[in-house]
Amino acid sequence: MNTYSDVFVGIVDILGYKNVEESARNYGKATEKAILSNILDTLDNLASTVWNYPSVQWSRYGDGYIFFSKDEDPIHLLNIIERAARYLALTLNSGIPIRLVITQGDFNEDFKSSGGTVSGRAWNILLDLEKALNWMGGLLYFPQYDGKIDPTVKNMICSTQLIKEQSQTNSLIFTPPYKPGQSINRIHAWYLNWFRVLKLPKHDQDLAIRNWWIQLSHCNNINDHTESQIKQDNAISFADYCREIVSSARLLHNAEICPNIEKGAIV
Repeated sequence: MNTYSDVFVGIVDILGYKNVEESARNYGKATEKAILSNILDTLDNLASTVWNYPSVQWSRYGDGYIFFSKDEDPIHLLNIIERAARYLALTLNSGIPIRLVITQGDFNEDFKSSGGTVSGRAWNILLDLEKALNWMGGLLYFPQYDGKIDPTVKNMICSTQLIKEQSQTNSLIFTPPYKPGQSINRIHAWYLNWFRVLKLPKHDQDLAIRNWWIQLSHCNNINDHTESQIKQDNAISFADYCREIVSSARLLHNAEICPNIEKGAIV
C-alpha cells in the first residue's frame, strides 16, 4: 500500500453508466460488452492525451477513474484543474457526460492488487461528494480552506478557470445544483469552467449537452429519463453563466469574482 500525505486527489464518475449497462443488456452480452468497451476505450484515449502530466497518476477504478498527485506542490493543483476542465470538455464533445471532484488530503492506494485498493481522508471526501451535484461538471473542494484564498486558486478565479457560487446580492447569480440532503460547507467549493475550453456557440453548446449518449444507437433513450434531462438543464445553465462572465471584465467586477480585474485581463 502506497501512502501519500496531503496530496490532490480526484474521482471521475460517468453519468448514466448504469442506464447504459441496462439498455445494452437487452441486445445480448456481446453487444453489451462492445458498447461498454467502446465507452471506456474512448475515455482512456482522451485521458492519455489530457493526463500526460508526469506528477499525476491516472487509473481506471470500477466504472470510473481516479487521479492523484505524488506530493502537495501547488503547481500540481494548477495542472490538475486545467487538465480536468479540458477532460470534461472533450468527453462532452465525444458524447460522454462525466462528473468530476477534486480534493486534498491523505490518500492510500494499491493499484497492483486485484481491482485496486484505495482509502484515506481524501478518498472519504470524494465518496461523499461524488454524486452531490446534479449535473455534468467539476467540483474542487478544499475542506481545510480558512477563508484566505490560495494564490493558485485566486489566479484561476480571476482567469475564470474556476467559478465560485454567487448569491442574489450580486448582479450575476450562480447557484450550484446540489442534490437534496447534501450538507457541505460551500465556502470550501469552487467549480471547473469546462465551457472556457469548448467555447461553443450557444446553439452548439446546448446541442452537445442535449445529445450526450446519442452516439449509442442502442442506448439513446437514456436522454428520455427525467433525471438525465435535469442534469442537462443544470449543465446548460452553468455553461450560460460561464459564457456571461468570460465575455466581460465589468461583469466579473460586478459579481465580485475578481474585484480588481483590469479590462482585457480575461483570457
